[in-house]
Amino acid sequence: MSRCTSLIGNHQLNTNSLKELAEDLASRININIEYGYYAAKKHFELIGLKQDTGFLCLGKVIKDEMYETYRLEDVNYMAKELYKKYGDDIFYSTKYWIYADDWFPNESEINEEKKKIIYLEFCLEKLTEKYNYTKLTIYKDHYYNYFPPIPEWWNFCSFFLHKRYKYDEEYLFLIHKCRRLFYYYSLKFGSNKIYYLDDESDVLEGVGQGGDWSMSWEEFEKFVHEKTSTLSLNIPKFFSNRRYRKHFHKRNKYPYSFIDNFEDFKHKTRKLNMETRKIKPKEQALITYLLQKANVNPADYPISDTVHEYEGGKMGSIHLVNENTGEYDGDIIQAQYIDDDDVIVMITLTKDTNNNLLDLDFWKVNFEKL
Repeated sequence: MSRCTSLIGNHQLNTNSLKELAEDLASRININIEYGYYAAKKHFELIGLKQDTGFLCLGKVIKDEMYETYRLEDVNYMAKELYKKYGDDIFYSTKYWIYADDWFPNESEINEEKKKIIYLEFCLEKLTEKYNYTKLTIYKDHYYNYFPPIPEWWNFCSFFLHKRYKYDEEYLFLIHKCRRLFYYYSLKFGSNKIYYLDDESDVLEGVGQGGDWSMSWEEFEKFVHEKTSTLSLNIPKFFSNRRYRKHFHKRNKYPYSFIDNFEDFKHKTRKLNMETRKIKPKEQALITYLLQKANVNPADYPISDTVHEYEGGKMGSIHLVNENTGEYDGDIIQAQYIDDDDVIVMITLTKDTNNNLLDLDFWKVNFEKL
């Protein structure tokens, strides 16, 4: 039976109000947003609105007419409006529980419902002609990210446990691409790490399925650590530390959780006196080729004459030195080839927030030199 992977990270988004969150999201990623809330017709009537069951738009943030429009919903908006008007009494009224028919909740269930007036929950949906797809679920200081194509849980575990990174070229490319996308969104939302959790875990008691909606980030991390630390895998450490990989394979058990702080993607501290050299003709030619393959005009991304070698040139990765270098702002293109020893090498060309070329990154999947 297929089980999904929940991707959960902390954030620095402005959740003070629905409008402020919409404006903040649109300032961080290139989308337009309409914001509001869903409610039933009978609930609309209770607050004095003549509105059919559905979505009520409260406003729009149009960043650029060329961008796609997303819908941001305050999931608990109606519950808070009803509470403002009727107080606690509304939760003991059959007018509130319109879907209950001949059932009425007990005190414990009512108290759980009351949490909606205290805790935040927002949902960002991508609108299409046929369906609306949830892309983010946002709580006060953590969020679920569904923007990238998140791998199925058991496949994800198997990739690490059964050493599929050594031979499964297609899945390796998917994992590498997904992680770089996760890193991109983490930077955009102010996150410093993410957790990968089984959404049907036997040990997490609903965390990873939305059961953590009332938790702070500190409470969330403490809970996940207590429940999964005995079988938790640190992804950057796995890729960079041979002894750590060996210990993990020796245990031969599926992880309960994964944690990713993207240390293997983060750029080394670039000191003003770092060693540099002239770019090699073959590096320049490769970058030009990759820009063309990405259908990008090479003239829009001038190639710096000066580069800095990461890890002393061991893996071939270079940073293109510019006077106004910004932070990582996404990948232009990813490619791969087979090295002389028949091992897959991943190549990624990245750009920064000032629209400069940033890095030409090589990653050999057996962690050896090129």
